[in-house]
Amino acid sequence: MGSLHLAELLYSYLTSDSPEEYDIQGFVVEKNFLPKEGTFCGLSVYPLDCVASKFSPYEFSIFVCIGYNNMNFVRQRIFEKINKMGYPILSYIHPSSMVLSNDYGVGTIVFPNVTIDKFSTIGKGNIFYPLSLLSHHSTVGDFNFFAVKCCVCGHVTIHNNCFIGANSTIRNGVTVADKTLVGASSYISKNTVENGVYVPSRSACLSDLSSLDIHL
Repeated sequence: MGSLHLAELLYSYLTSDSPEEYDIQGFVVEKNFLPKEGTFCGLSVYPLDCVASKFSPYEFSIFVCIGYNNMNFVRQRIFEKINKMGYPILSYIHPSSMVLSNDYGVGTIVFPNVTIDKFSTIGKGNIFYPLSLLSHHSTVGDFNFFAVKCCVCGHVTIHNNCFIGANSTIRNGVTVADKTLVGASSYISKNTVENGVYVPSRSACLSDLSSLDIHL
């Protein structure tokens, strides 16, 4: 189950890296997101509210592959709904990633070349995009999203429903409060506040190349 591109990405990894491990029967979405053609990636798409009539929760499990919409609260809502329906929720760790901690919650999705260091603790429903790093003795809550190449240093605490942007860095010992948005390329050196938005200075066009002494 998932949003369009994220679900397509996970499906590609599941079928190319572990084709014998998973017997994927289809995709599940809320009924207002059903595609007109009724299929996605060549498989049937089922409305979430009707899926139990076809697939027993005692025989099937679900990946919750939904992005960071509304600070991950969409993923949290669907996650909790599926949980109440009785379906086991699966985790996925790409074989190229180095996950040295076994203390992670259900629904964790780890894409390629991620590093999660020893003595780190991760809650449920977190997504780690490629090349992200979670250093030693760090604690992550529930329903967070770690974008490409973000770096979380040691002894960091990240609470719930946060977004950690691409190429951002969180300094060691920092606490990231609930619903913090860390923009791309930000450097977080102090504790954040709940609902805080942290972005670096924007790049600006200083000059036209034709006015500079540059030979192209």
